[in-house]
Amino acid sequence: MPRGGLVLRQGGIADTFYLVRSGRFEERGDSDEPRVLRTIGRGEGFSGYGLLEAARRTATVRAATRGEVYTLDKGSMTVPAHGEDGHGDGR
Repeated sequence: MPRGGLVLRQGGIADTFYLVRSGRFEERGDSDEPRVLRTIGRGEGFSGYGLLEAARRTATVRAATRGEVYTLDKGSMTVPAHGEDGHGDGR
C-alpha cells in the first residue's frame, strides 16, 4: 500500500481484521482530524473488536509509510466454540 493509502474509514461496518506485515499505519478518530490517535506497526493488528462485534468502525486508518497488511475476513474467523470432542482444542 502506498504512503497515504486509505485502509479503512470510520463509520463503515467492520468486516475485516488487519495485521501489519510491514510499514506504519496511523489511526485517526475522523478522516479529517489532524491528530494521530495511534501509530500501528509491524506485528500489530487493528479492527479486531469491531469485526467480532459486527460494529461500525470507530477510526480511519491510513498508511503513514509504504506498507503491507494481512487481512482476515469475518467468515475466516468463524470457529466452533468446542472441538468435535467438546474440548475446544481438537484433541
